[in-house]
Amino acid sequence: MIFPSQTGTCAPRWRTRRVYAAFLSVLAIIAVTVLPFNRASALEPIESPDQYSLPADMDGVHFYLITVDVGNKVWDNFGHTALRVIDENTNTDVVFNWGVFRINGGPVSFSYNFFKGIMNYELGTQSPSQEFAMYRSQERSVWQDRINLTNPQKEILYRRLLWNMQPENIVYPYQYFFDNCTTRVRDYLNEALSSTIAAQTSSYDLPSLTFRDQVKGHYESVALVGFSLDVLMNSNIEEPLSQWDEMFLPLKLRERLYLVESDVAEDGVRNKLLSDPQEVMLFAPAKGGDGPLSDSLCWSLSPGADVVVDAKEDPHVVFCDSFSNRVKIS
Repeated sequence: MIFPSQTGTCAPRWRTRRVYAAFLSVLAIIAVTVLPFNRASALEPIESPDQYSLPADMDGVHFYLITVDVGNKVWDNFGHTALRVIDENTNTDVVFNWGVFRINGGPVSFSYNFFKGIMNYELGTQSPSQEFAMYRSQERSVWQDRINLTNPQKEILYRRLLWNMQPENIVYPYQYFFDNCTTRVRDYLNEALSSTIAAQTSSYDLPSLTFRDQVKGHYESVALVGFSLDVLMNSNIEEPLSQWDEMFLPLKLRERLYLVESDVAEDGVRNKLLSDPQEVMLFAPAKGGDGPLSDSLCWSLSPGADVVVDAKEDPHVVFCDSFSNRVKIS
């Protein structure tokens, strides 16, 4: 089956550089302070799994973990994760990205829903060339790793992606720590491996790290953000992190998956779950928050502001036609 493209079909028309980008910066900060803190992340069961047609030859299906380094903006300070699927049966090559959301009705309506605890993200797909072009324009390093799965495991993951592509399953309730673009990939792989990843990463042997520590650490270079977070973050995020919890971070997910053994063996030796690392593109590490946050706050909180620039100027926020305002971030 050929996976339909969603995000890739939206031709960029306009981008707001100082309004929406700054607006998303503020929401990224507020997200860790006001959204529900819910550790539950059980996947919804797939009803009637046989309704999803699988490729005739699973040997021709290959999965890759895509990891994007942190950026130098407030909202992309944690990096990004995606899943690449190459299907030789249909000659398709698609990147699955769970970092997409819509701003329907504009920022005011979006903010209202946000503060009610409604933060819906969704799955988007596009070609690797489109996906990588965005990160190249942002000068963010990208790594690709082969995911070593048996054919039965590939079937489970492939079927889950087909399920996720159904219109009723595309949208999901975003949770900052427990259900984001990275945990979606983690949880799908864990399902395919019959909870092997969870079993091997349940330890709390991290050096006394909490969710607060991780958030503060990523914003150390942005003094105002770091101070604000330290004041605003509630006590829920003082909970200690397990290795499993820590994999809400893209770079930590990649690091941990390299320690997990797969069921694929070569010459009698079991491979690790990830192998064949590739540097898709490599840039100097980001230096931290770029641009004064006070300026971001000013513009984002000005309801009448209407600063629109040409789509070529800022690669971070993509607006499509007025009937489907789709935003691609991080």
